[in-house]
Amino acid sequence: MPDFGIFRGFNDKLFGEKLYAGQLPTQLGQIGSLDFSLLLDSYPNAAVAYSLRRLRGSYTNSAIRVKRAIDNSEQDIGFVNNQLDIATLQSFCIGTNGFVTTWYDQSGNSINVTQTTAARQPQIVSNGNLYLHQSKPYIFFTDLAVNTLSVNMTLNYTGFSIFAVANKIATGNFRATFSRIISFFNASFDDFQNITTNHLAMINSGFIRAGIDSIKTDVSYSFNQYYIINQIRDNSLNINNVGKNNVITNGTFNGLLNSSTLKIGNNKAENDCQFNGYMAEIILYPSNQTNNVVGINTNINTNYGIY
Repeated sequence: MPDFGIFRGFNDKLFGEKLYAGQLPTQLGQIGSLDFSLLLDSYPNAAVAYSLRRLRGSYTNSAIRVKRAIDNSEQDIGFVNNQLDIATLQSFCIGTNGFVTTWYDQSGNSINVTQTTAARQPQIVSNGNLYLHQSKPYIFFTDLAVNTLSVNMTLNYTGFSIFAVANKIATGNFRATFSRIISFFNASFDDFQNITTNHLAMINSGFIRAGIDSIKTDVSYSFNQYYIINQIRDNSLNINNVGKNNVITNGTFNGLLNSSTLKIGNNKAENDCQFNGYMAEIILYPSNQTNNVVGINTNINTNYGIY
């Protein structure tokens, strides 16, 4: 059979073998769902991935599920041109408030975070208007109502890298001292003692606090400002693509928190340690992504325009 030479170099690079006549449609089908402008197509294998933009070309589910206050009806909100379908969301919530009941996981692992208690559901629409920054939507978590989204899951890996887009606002009650973006904990341990508890990225009273177990480091932070934050276990804390060299994050995380809980915007004690501000994206890799930090941050910033 003749060698279909016009595509040979292209095919050798992608598939490691020559392309023969009759193979082209099948082979190209393997890459048909990839869009390398989408974060998880360029940097795959996340453990969980929550965002208000599409992160993976083959992801066909919605971004969030929203409940409107006027009648408590709910609707899934998907994407248009890989961004949240703002028009549908606004139409669904005309003149009323909209609350997030589910933030869908785009990693492919279907680890969706939810909230069934109405008073604890974070908000995305206020009187028909979305929370926007640089024309991009954000979810608002208020510590006054203890907003949080969570899911039970099992961790069985030994490393992690967390990337988040968030803004911590200054207002809130006195319990906002310990404000979590995302946390894991094992129900058999007291979170306040930080025993086998892994706070992947925390914003704390004017600081970003990164820590594993009892080892934490504070880094200067401004309220009411949007940041891209990432922490890599045993390595670094990075804010707006600037590394913080004085960070120590080499705790005793062993990656084996069976029957643990993942929480967005809170930790174990839901009346004590809650996030107060805005979030648009949280991605957790079960591996060290040091070599990809610049690329991942650049991809995120290209979409959100943070720095």
